[in-house]
Formats: sequence, C-alpha cells, structure tokens
Amino acid sequence: MSRLRIIHRIVNRFLIFLHFSILFFVFQTCYAVDSSTITPTKAITDSQTLSSTGGVFKLGFFSPPNSTHRYVGIWYEFDPRQNIVWVANRDNPLKDSSGTLRIADDGNIVIVDGRGVVYWTTNVSGITAPKNSVAELLDTGNLEFRLPNNSVWQSFDHPTHTFLPGMKIGGSTVTGKKLELTSWKSESDPSTGIFSLMLELLGDHPQLVIWRNGSKFRLWRSGPWNSIIFIGIPEMTYAQAFSLSEDNMYISFKDPNKMYPQFVLDHYGAFLGEQWDADRDSWYDFWSSQSNTCDTYGTCGSFGSCNPSNLSICSCLIGFKPRFEDEWSKGNWSGGCVRNTQLECQDSGFGNPNTVDGFKKLESVKVPDNAIVSLLLISLLEDCKMICLRNCSCLAYSYDIGIGCMTWDENLVDIQQFTQRGTDLYIRLAPSDIDLALKNSTNPARKDSTDHGLSKDGIVIIVIIAVLVGMLAISICAYLFWQWLTKQRGYIASDWDNIHQETPDNPDQVKVYKFQELAIATNNFSGANMLGQDPTKKECLDWKKRFQIIEGISRGMLYLHRDSRLRVIHRDLKVSNILLDEDLNPKISDFGMARIFGGNEQQGSTRRVVGTLGYMPPEYIMDGRFSEKSDVFSFGVLLLEVVSGRKTTSFHHLGQSLSLLGYAWQLWNECKMELLIDPTILHESTPLAEIFRCIQVGLLCVQECARDRPTMSTTLSMLTSEITSLPTPKQTAFIERKVSTPLDSFAHSLGAASVNHLTITHIEGR
Repeated sequence: MSRLRIIHRIVNRFLIFLHFSILFFVFQTCYAVDSSTITPTKAITDSQTLSSTGGVFKLGFFSPPNSTHRYVGIWYEFDPRQNIVWVANRDNPLKDSSGTLRIADDGNIVIVDGRGVVYWTTNVSGITAPKNSVAELLDTGNLEFRLPNNSVWQSFDHPTHTFLPGMKIGGSTVTGKKLELTSWKSESDPSTGIFSLMLELLGDHPQLVIWRNGSKFRLWRSGPWNSIIFIGIPEMTYAQAFSLSEDNMYISFKDPNKMYPQFVLDHYGAFLGEQWDADRDSWYDFWSSQSNTCDTYGTCGSFGSCNPSNLSICSCLIGFKPRFEDEWSKGNWSGGCVRNTQLECQDSGFGNPNTVDGFKKLESVKVPDNAIVSLLLISLLEDCKMICLRNCSCLAYSYDIGIGCMTWDENLVDIQQFTQRGTDLYIRLAPSDIDLALKNSTNPARKDSTDHGLSKDGIVIIVIIAVLVGMLAISICAYLFWQWLTKQRGYIASDWDNIHQETPDNPDQVKVYKFQELAIATNNFSGANMLGQDPTKKECLDWKKRFQIIEGISRGMLYLHRDSRLRVIHRDLKVSNILLDEDLNPKISDFGMARIFGGNEQQGSTRRVVGTLGYMPPEYIMDGRFSEKSDVFSFGVLLLEVVSGRKTTSFHHLGQSLSLLGYAWQLWNECKMELLIDPTILHESTPLAEIFRCIQVGLLCVQECARDRPTMSTTLSMLTSEITSLPTPKQTAFIERKVSTPLDSFAHSLGAASVNHLTITHIEGR
C-alpha cells in the first residue's frame, strides 16, 4: 500500500505540473501575439475588437444607427460615437452576430458567418505561404495585409467614404487604376451610395470632382491644382498639408501635429473637412464643399456668374443676357445666358479698334470648368491674352503663376464670385459690349447685362469734360510744384553757404574730417574696428532674436509683394541689405535695382542680369526672368544663413564641393538638420522644432523650379505656424558650388572674399 500511495502521489504531482504547464503555455501564447494583428491562428469574433499599436484606431463589428445588420469597420478608439472611417463588407452585411474576421486556408482575410459562408474577402491570388499571412491595424487607420516582407493588400487602396492622412485619391493614366471615395447610401446604410469623389486628371493640374450617379452629373469641383492649392477653394487654409505625387496623379495630406483631420463624403454629396475637438469629445466641421448654393456645380448655367452675397445669386456676365427671361426672373437659372453681340474674331489686335474683339476682366472668381492649359512656357499675362485673341474659338483666358495660361473654347460654366483670393478671368467680348463694360465699370450700381446705357454722343461729351478737367488739374499741380521747387532751391543754396562758412565755434554745423584724423581714430583702419566683426556680439543673437529678424524680413517682403500700392520686386535681397535698429528690428534697404510690377504683371525679363552671387535664382541667372519667386529664393538663402550663422559663400572660402544650399539639402536628406544650426544658439531651451521648421521653409524657398516655391504670404504663414503642415521640399538649386554660367569667371576675378558683397550690373543673361 505504501508503494501504491507513493506512486499515486507522484502521478498526481505530475498531473498538476502538466496542468499548470499547459495553462502557462496558453497564457504566454495569448499575450505573445500582438493585439493589433490577425494571424491564421488568431481570429476576431463579433464580440471582439482589434486595436492599433498606439491605440489610435480600433477594428471590429458594428451596426449603423437604426439597423441590425453587422459590418466590419474601423473607427477612432477615442471617439465615443464610433464614427466609422472604413467598412469592409459594406455591400454584403451579415444578418446576425455570428460573424468572424479571420485568415482563411488560402491566406486571404475573410468575413464568414456561423455556417462558414464568406461575406467578404481580400481576394488576393497567388499566395504561396498562406500560413505566414498577417493582417495588422496601423495607427494611420490602414489595415495592412502582408506576407513576410511583402505587403499584398491594404484598406487604403480600397477607400470608402473617408479620406484620412496618408491615404491617396487619384489614379494612373498608365495602368488605369483609380482610388476614389464613395458615399454611404444613407446614415443607416453604408453600402455604396450615389456620390463619388475622384481626382480628375487634367495633365499636371488635376481637380477634385464630386459626381452623382457615377460619372453622369457633376455636383462640385475644386478648380485646378496649382502645386499649392486648388484655386477654386479660396478658404483652403489646410493647403500646405496636401501634396501631389509626380509619378502618378495621387493627392494626399499629412497630420504632423496629431490634430486628427479627416475629409468625409457624406450621403448628401457634401465633402466635409472635420477635426477632433478633444474638449467636447466630438467632431467639428472646418470646411464644406457645400457651404452655400453657389458651390453646387453650374448653378447659374452657361455664361452665368454666382455670387452668394447677392439677393439674386445669379447674374449674366457683362455682354450676355438670360437665354429664357421668364424662367430667369423666377429663379430658374439652368438655361444660362447668351451673347448680346456676336464676336468679330479678328486674328490680331491690329487694324480698326472698333472692329476688334476685346476682353473684360472679372476679378477674384472661381474660373470656369474645362480649362485648356497651354503647353507653352507662358510667363506673362499679355502673352496669354495674345494666344486667346489669335484663336477664334477662345472665349476667355486666365493666368495663374502655378498653372500658367488657361483658355476656354467651350461654354463658360461654374463661375463663382469670391470675396477673397480667387483668380482673374478675362472674358472675350465684341467691341460694342466692350463699351458697355466700360460704362458699367464706372457705374457699379448697374450690373444688369441687358442695360444699354448712354448713347455714343453722351459718352463723347463725358470724355471731353474729363479731359478738360484733367488738363486744368495738371496745370495747377505743375504751378504748385514749380513754386515748391523754387523755395527748395533757396534752402539748398542757403545750406551750402552755411557749410562753407562753418567755424569750429559752431558745433551744430557739419563737421568735415581730414583723412589723417580718420586714420588715427580707426587705428589706421584696423580690421579689429570693423562694424559687425566683434565676436562676443554674436552671442546677443540668440534664436529668439534671429527668429524676430526672420519674421520681420518676411513681413517686409510681403508688404512689398502684396500690401504695397505698387508691387515691388527687390531683386537684391541679401544679408548686407538688411539693417538692424537698436532693438535688432530689421529694415530692408537698397532698392536701387528694384522693379515695380503693375496691374496683373506676374513676371519680367531682362537681358541685363543684376544682383548678388549666391542670392540669385537659376531662372534669373540663366534666362534673365524674375518675379516674386526671385525674391522668395533670395529670402530662402538669407533664412538658411541666419539659422546656420554661415555666409552663403563660406563654402567657397573653404573650397568645399557643396554650396550652402547643397549642404543644407544633403543634411535634410540624411535627417541631420541639427548639424546646420549655429552652435552658439544651441542650448537646453532651444526650440529645435521651430528651427527645423525654418530650415524646411528655407529649403522650400530655394527649390530649383520657381513655381514650386511658395509665395511670401505662404512663407510667412508657414514660419508663424498658421499653416501647420509643410510640404516636402524638392531639390534645391545650385547643389554644387560651381555654376556653369558667365558669372563664374567674373566671380573668380573678384577673389573669394568679395563674392557675397558685390552687386553685379553688367552680366548678360542667356
């Protein structure tokens, strides 16, 4: 018996040990599997959910409001209302809660019910190692399905109604692949609805379009992309977070500050920009494609303009009248407008001016649909006008610096009047309608296109009176100026006599110093006494002061480009032309080479290149072309100099192969931007994020292609973080130190030490 008891105890202990071993193994196995993944041995039932690694998104089964059907979807984990951003089986719901999301024997992700019926599958063919399949929910909201080291499917390639950061919308003209949003059928039914949003491919300048019933009816469009914004969305403050891929036409956006923005195409056809409000635990709309009636495509028909601020939102363009007067007066504008007078359609602007078509400018509008972008490198508004004038089919033209010349040879549809931004549109009119447009421009109270106005005799009388009054005013001004000039000459003569009659006893008079006195006072012009050369003063320029200087310069340049009565292009912005007052506030100086742009002039050209080596953009050096973007380039160089504490010519002195721009570009690509920062401003409290932002803005300003560079308005918004997300810079100009232009030999003759300080005035542009 004793032996049996001993054996019995041994068996019991062994069984207990085996039991705990099995429990321990199961425990370890369950918790060793990542909670964000699904594997062939781990499935998700209707009562379970899957969380992304960082706890941002959750995946699981859900039922829409007022519905018992079950779907698999993804939503933000912090959202108590469980607003769905993606649905798997949207067109094939389960009828009960017996569903399971798992990896099938063929390696695909599937949704099956309790009987094993497949309701949805990733449907990837040719999976060679099904047992190694893994599905993971990422913190971006993307459900990624992969084999070892190979992603074979992702939910971002199959969007439903929500556009998330990192997701793409667009397509490829080569493969024909399209990524588009489709609305839910209703609030309670996530199946494919009647509205879709896609990127309409129009060469290098696509636009977003919302369609109703497939591709039959347009509901809304964004206007063309100009490399920074969609020009038909004037309030697009989120623009800099967007980018357009070059290999295929896909648009995407980022969320670097974790504000959780998203764009939703709802079941009414509205495209809504939403952002999470953590204080209220809810989403709020910051933008809508249907903010007013005028946002609906073609509200006013052909040749009609929509203005939501007017009591009657639709009006015919100058030179046009309603096609159906009765319907128009009742608020049915779908018939649009027709011309009062047919076009003369001359081939050029020469000949009798009374028989030549002209153009009427419509300011700050959403340009019509179906624009034809010129393939020619048109850099001036006047050139765009001539292209349209010489084409009898051309009905209007417009120019955007990021797009170029746009013309229209079809009915002008979907024009909307904006209160801010927008683009100027020039509408082709017959000579008689040009006179009518001129009269209406002097009488803003009367805008009806059917108003016939004054007779020709009345216009002649008005012109004669205006000329006589103008001549009288000029005569009076000339007389008053002559009187003032005579007095000034007397003052100048008196001052000159005082200067020559000064005595040492009068300290208030101008003091004339001899050369020997200056030599003694400066220790024979010693370099130690040069202004701006004492090194200890450099410590006074901490980052706060430097950023104050950067911001001050950018605001000054913005004033010159946009806010000044006359638009000024400086053409010689550099460190030595920035003066600092006693409080280190910057003042832009030396406008000796500045050019004034008038009207709609966007770009100028010259055969005489002037400027300073190291600050001139490539299009100016090579072709003599300058614009606002020339000053932006110079500002970018200056910005990198202020951050790095190094002159743009410092690499020239050191004989290095890279320029300052090339060095900054290299560090950017290597993610070593901290090496560019001046060591004297680095300490524990230095806001590195702000400095990195300035470096990125500087690189954006010195991009090789002028149209890729931001405007000064956008640059200031990026510096002050009004624009929270910045685009990725493209390659900067002048990566290598040497530039193959006639400037090289000239710079060599000057000597290394003077390259950054001389203004060159006689180099011929190619």
